[in-house]
Amino acid sequence: MASATVAHLAPLLDTQELRSAFVKFPTLCKAIEVKPRSVWAAMDDGATEEEIFAVADQVFTMVDTDKSGDIQVSELKALLLADDWEDALVEKVFTGIDFDDSGEIDRDELRTAFVKHPSLRSALGKQIKA
Repeated sequence: MASATVAHLAPLLDTQELRSAFVKFPTLCKAIEVKPRSVWAAMDDGATEEEIFAVADQVFTMVDTDKSGDIQVSELKALLLADDWEDALVEKVFTGIDFDDSGEIDRDELRTAFVKHPSLRSALGKQIKA
């Protein structure tokens, strides 16, 4: 949209006039600024990938109680059953995050799940705020 706006101005102004307008009126830059958006629709809540990864990493560290570098279903259950989650739901969430079907969730799988599923990151992310 922004590039279309600038393209519409191009026939009316030469390059120098356009440059001068942006210098004279800095608000023009903000008016047509294009904020980069993620290719993941789930990230359209405004969180950057880095922010999402940071939350995922905090949750991972909290859930991986045996410090093995992977989350087992028992570790996830220990956290979520204490928060009144149903056992079947925890199993389903675990299976959904375990993309490689290894029976464990590694850090990258949790990061990917947090990017793809904002409801998951809000549900699990609240655990680090508690």
